[in-house]
Amino acid sequence: MPQCGHHFYGALGGGDDGLLTALIVLQLLQASGASLADLLQPFGWPAITPDLRIPCQGDPATLIERIAASCGGKVSRLDGVRAEYDAGSWALARVSITEPVITFRFEKAGSESLRSIAARFLAAVPELRQQVMEKLNEYSTE
Repeated sequence: MPQCGHHFYGALGGGDDGLLTALIVLQLLQASGASLADLLQPFGWPAITPDLRIPCQGDPATLIERIAASCGGKVSRLDGVRAEYDAGSWALARVSITEPVITFRFEKAGSESLRSIAARFLAAVPELRQQVMEKLNEYSTE
C-alpha cells in the first residue's frame, strides 16, 4: 500500500484514481467475505500525525536543506524532504506555499515513538525541533 495515499495504475497510464481504488477494495472485500477491519488487523494501524504547521523565521529553504543533510534514513527530495526509516516509519518537511510555515508529518509503523522519529529527523534544526515536540504533545497519536 503506498504511503502517500495515492494509488497509481498502469492501466490508467500511470495515473491515480481514488474511485477506482475504492471499487477494487470493495471487490476484494466482497470476494473475501471478511470485513476491512479483519483484513487489516494483522498489520496494525500506524500512528500518524496531522499536518504540524510550524511558523518559520528566516529562509525556510535553508532549514529544509539542513534537515535533508542530516536526517538519515532513505531521503527523497521530491517535495521538501522525506526520510524513510526502519519498519516503515517516515518523516516529512515541506515549505508551505500559502503561509510562512513549514509543514511536518510523522508516521510510525514499528515500536519507535513518533517523538524519537521527530528528534532524529530534526537534529540539525533545534530551533524547529522544540516547536514540533510541543505540537506532538497536543496529539495523542501513540
